[in-house]
Amino acid sequence: MTDDDALLLSCYDETSGAGFYVTGRVVGIFCNNGVSRREERAYRQGEKITVAVVVEPASNYVERDGTRYSMMKLFLNGEEVACLGYVPGGGSLIQTKYITMDGRLGDLYLYYMMAWNSYMEWAQAFKNYLVRLTDTEVMVKEYAFEDVLKSQTAEGSTQSRPSAAEIYSRGMPYIVECPYEGSDIEALDGTTSTSTKIYITLYYFDPERPWRNFKAVSVQTRNQGTTSAKRPVKNKRYYLAKSKGKNKDTRIILLNPDDTTEEGRRAIALAAINKVQVGDNTIPVDVITVKVDYSDSGNANDCGACEMMERYIPCLRW
Repeated sequence: MTDDDALLLSCYDETSGAGFYVTGRVVGIFCNNGVSRREERAYRQGEKITVAVVVEPASNYVERDGTRYSMMKLFLNGEEVACLGYVPGGGSLIQTKYITMDGRLGDLYLYYMMAWNSYMEWAQAFKNYLVRLTDTEVMVKEYAFEDVLKSQTAEGSTQSRPSAAEIYSRGMPYIVECPYEGSDIEALDGTTSTSTKIYITLYYFDPERPWRNFKAVSVQTRNQGTTSAKRPVKNKRYYLAKSKGKNKDTRIILLNPDDTTEEGRRAIALAAINKVQVGDNTIPVDVITVKVDYSDSGNANDCGACEMMERYIPCLRW
């Protein structure tokens, strides 16, 4: 590459419609009337990258302030790394550009290109990435670890959803939200506000540390992060401490209390003061933030910084 910003492959029009492009450093998706208009994600030069650009139909939508948005998504190596919204029915996707390539400022090796008649879900994009791996041991290992989706009927639809049993068998901690006194647990999905609050019953399951499994009732919950609140899947913040209002009823009930071990007795003592501990060598907390692990512009995951802080703060004894 002589210019990292050189446009190597493109199919989009800056003035209309939707499309995609590849430069010497990023893959981008674009929609002139989109929300947002453009999303880019970096890739590593010199490596084979599997890219998928998916435009979901009008029948798949989220509603924000009375407007329905469908999604245009970008996948890199089987992972959904970016998306933008478009308003169906308004010609937002139409443009007349052909796919073009330009190798004057850099080399792009294109091994295959395929168009699909229907949109892909994550599972399809991930499998397309897997079958093109050349190391079969890595292929099988990745497939086995990620094979947690099962066809399930919920919320009025049947589709592939994560199976609690499959997640549990892999030792992956997970949470379950349930209504509290008839609350609408989907209310936060339909707003970009970070101040709107609801109250829920929260379950936490840790297959490798069952003495920490808990049920917390009357938990105040809100969306976390001004930017992430605008994404289809949002970060959530849960408040376990007692305070004024409904939070005065907040309490933690251990599902598998164990007073025969030091760790178990510690979990019991923490629950009594509305605190919990997650992971090894971590600080007890009464506020939990569940982060969606979106990839950032450097193709690194959001949660990397969280993991770094989690390691350093205990060392600094803050």
